[in-house]
Amino acid sequence: MKLKTTLDAPVPPFDRARRERCGLATTPRVLQQHFVRHGHFEWSADREGGLGTCCARLDRADWRDPEEDTDRHAAYSCGRSLSFGKWRLKETYSGSVSDKHVRAYFDETEFRVNVRCLNGADRATMLVGRFMATPRCTLRMITGHRAPRAPLWISAPRLETIPLVG
Repeated sequence: MKLKTTLDAPVPPFDRARRERCGLATTPRVLQQHFVRHGHFEWSADREGGLGTCCARLDRADWRDPEEDTDRHAAYSCGRSLSFGKWRLKETYSGSVSDKHVRAYFDETEFRVNVRCLNGADRATMLVGRFMATPRCTLRMITGHRAPRAPLWISAPRLETIPLVG
């Protein structure tokens, strides 16, 4: 069951009167952009050949902004929101994001970005409701089974490898 990461309406609500006082038009695109910035930020990730199933970290090419790649930029209409979301994701996880878990990282960051304008009590109420609606997961359910491998040998240096000083 996927939990909702967006709000039903922007917070704060769009202020048409303020835009009119400033002499600015209110178009459907302006309304949509406001909602993206105030409660409806969503993103997705895909890779040619599909996302990986291992825990290899994303690399520099994966973190590039669409502005750096004109073909990819044409597909995005909310570039600043995307850059902000990526910044939040890097800030939270120090860039340690893997293909295998990218959707979970995205969902958490979407939620954080979308509820940042709510007051503390509303955020807490929403978060507690999410905890109650989430089924329990064991660590084994999250990580899966690890492939068999040889044990790691950790040892101290042998005495004969230490230089004789003094």
